[in-house]
Amino acid sequence: MIKTKHALVVFGLTTVLLASNCSKNEVSSVPEHNKTILQTKQPIVSNNRLLFNSQENLIAYLKENMRKKIIDQDGFTSLSTALKNLPDKTPVSDELRDLLSFGFPQELLSVLNSKGEVRIGDEIVWYHSGKKYYIPVADESKIDQIKQKPESIDKFFDAKQIKLQSINPNAKTDIGLTATDSRYIKEFYLWGTTHTRFVHEASAFIEGTNVGTWIAYSVIRLKLEWKDCCKWNPATTIRDVSVNLTGSANLYNGTGTLPTNGNYIMGPSVSINVTDVVNSDYVVTLAAVEGYGSLLSGSHWTLRLDGSIYQYAQGDYLTNAWTNTATPMW
Repeated sequence: MIKTKHALVVFGLTTVLLASNCSKNEVSSVPEHNKTILQTKQPIVSNNRLLFNSQENLIAYLKENMRKKIIDQDGFTSLSTALKNLPDKTPVSDELRDLLSFGFPQELLSVLNSKGEVRIGDEIVWYHSGKKYYIPVADESKIDQIKQKPESIDKFFDAKQIKLQSINPNAKTDIGLTATDSRYIKEFYLWGTTHTRFVHEASAFIEGTNVGTWIAYSVIRLKLEWKDCCKWNPATTIRDVSVNLTGSANLYNGTGTLPTNGNYIMGPSVSINVTDVVNSDYVVTLAAVEGYGSLLSGSHWTLRLDGSIYQYAQGDYLTNAWTNTATPMW
């Protein structure tokens, strides 16, 4: 165990999850791209999807825009914008609830459309129920029918949140295979009537690609949820948020060393000072790594973060505002 004045937080990225990237047909090379695709590294809009001519260009775009606010291009509505446009107190649809369950980093929320789609070359990538499916553009006219039977799609890879494992004595118990450890929670009654809670959690997101790579993200997520008779639900109330964190987020393999088959897209050092107005999950990327092959069993993110996080539901009692501070936070 590494002994420092900071807490050590571990996100397991098991070989099982990484090796479960699968396809009914083996994919050994990048598909041929349609010659009509513009030869540019920047995305264009095609049928309300961002179109990248290669996986490499998508990664370059994500790297260029890490922790930046990406403005939607004309003719394109991102998943991030779709969530922001939800009217206050509106129930979240099953489709959006499914997409929220992925725990996407903000960069992917800005690249995907409101249906969880992005186009790469001659394929439409669709995120659904813990997987990313590759659908040929040639089948676009019948994409709705194809989505009714995702088990019939030949090419797919895992894409999911990874549970948090922690040796921090203040950590909560793990709550499921692909869930996160909701480390900090404040429950209160919004406007004195609705049972509500702020949640500040650290989580990891990992996905495979069709070119033999994987991408792993470490993120901080700020949520507002309300409770009905039986469960907690995503809330769409407008709120003020701020995140002020410094430290590091390192990806290690099972032996405690940096994976030799991976490179940081962002990080590992962390210095974040942001303020925003939101009405859905607010996600800040700490670090991201792109790699090849499979990580060893026991691979994990190690977080050492100090600072504070603030949330306040606009129009609510000021006494319900929450400044969450600790040394360490994680």
